[in-house]
Amino acid sequence: MTRSPWLAAAIALSLLGGTPALADKPVTLTLGSTGLLYIPVFTAEVLGLWTQVGTPVEVMNINSGSRLAAALISGDTDVTVQSIPPSFLARGKGVDTQAVGAVITQMASNLVVSKEWAAKYKITKDTPYKERLAALKGVRIGITEPGSGSDAVARYLIRQAGLDPVRDVTIVSIGGTAGMVPALANGSIDALTASPPVPDIAVSKFGAVTLLDLVGGEVKALDGFMYQGVLVKESYVATHRKEVIGVLRGLQRALDVIHDPAQSPKARDLVWSKHYKSTDKVLFDAVWKAMEPAFPKTVQLTQPMIDQVLEFERGAGATISPKVAQSGWTNDLAAAAVLAEKH
Repeated sequence: MTRSPWLAAAIALSLLGGTPALADKPVTLTLGSTGLLYIPVFTAEVLGLWTQVGTPVEVMNINSGSRLAAALISGDTDVTVQSIPPSFLARGKGVDTQAVGAVITQMASNLVVSKEWAAKYKITKDTPYKERLAALKGVRIGITEPGSGSDAVARYLIRQAGLDPVRDVTIVSIGGTAGMVPALANGSIDALTASPPVPDIAVSKFGAVTLLDLVGGEVKALDGFMYQGVLVKESYVATHRKEVIGVLRGLQRALDVIHDPAQSPKARDLVWSKHYKSTDKVLFDAVWKAMEPAFPKTVQLTQPMIDQVLEFERGAGATISPKVAQSGWTNDLAAAAVLAEKH
């Protein structure tokens, strides 16, 4: 479907700073970081796409992936974009959280190691996959914090190597993404797993080596993995169904922009200008391009997506009841959003 007229209008509005004022209370949408996995959210924000569909949205960042679920459960935010498993775990404890849309369908959390560690163990990006996994024994791997997506990824990869996350490696909580690259550079950790641009900065500025390219689909079991989704509480949907559909419509428009070769660079530049000016522009552009295939063409959810999430959780050492998981997601709202965009 063609969206050139409204896309052009959105970019013009964003450049001029003019957006229609809406009287409705904004929906609060909370993120756990400013990682580039949130490109669709920032694209919808800078282009005013939520305003276009009549659903004002206030985007907030709490710099903690593990606290996102708590913010949603407590009612401190209306909507979150985060990894799906914490929602299923909360659902198992009786909380009415539910996944209602997809935002990123690739495991966007690469594993990089310091150049010193790579040299010591003679590891390069061309070392056979199994040898790279086996080399993780004894590594000090940095994550943001316990219970976060980076923690789950680290534990999954460690188990894939046939190692024990407690006995065979040291998992180091850094407390956020800001301290991860410095910790790798000063030798406090040997490796880190994080979403772009953190690992990319480590590679470009400090010669780190990408041990596992999850964004590129190198770990086949996680290729196409639904890493981030839109989460709400069912009780909120009961009284704000229109608003949730509006959030999903804005994100759908953002995905359309990202996958449009003519429009994506313009959105990229606006997102960089507002959120990433401290990141080298050449590096940012390269990471944006590398991330584009990780974003789905549609916000809609499918059963295979959920099944893969459950398999990942089992691989990371957690157990989620299939019955609980099945009740913890719905495609109804995303389908309604996509249908509204076709008319």
